[in-house]
Amino acid sequence: MSLMSIKNPTLDVCEECSIEAMLFRVDDYRKKTHHLCKPCFENKLNTIEDWFVNLQLSLEGWYEDLELNQRWDMVNDIFDSISQH
Repeated sequence: MSLMSIKNPTLDVCEECSIEAMLFRVDDYRKKTHHLCKPCFENKLNTIEDWFVNLQLSLEGWYEDLELNQRWDMVNDIFDSISQH
């Protein structure tokens, strides 16, 4: 994310933000640029941070499920080989 103050934005600006003299630039994870007033800027940063936290938690959960499935398959293989003897 790049953060910088700008004066005359050329991209999307909400109506409330357009009356602010100083705007802040936020490039989000989709490479979309936003020019926002300070409250909207802080809200956008929080939204982006929440999105990344949720992504990280989802990936960690998926990885844990994968590890559990691999361990379960390994245990099943051991019990199957013991029960066949």
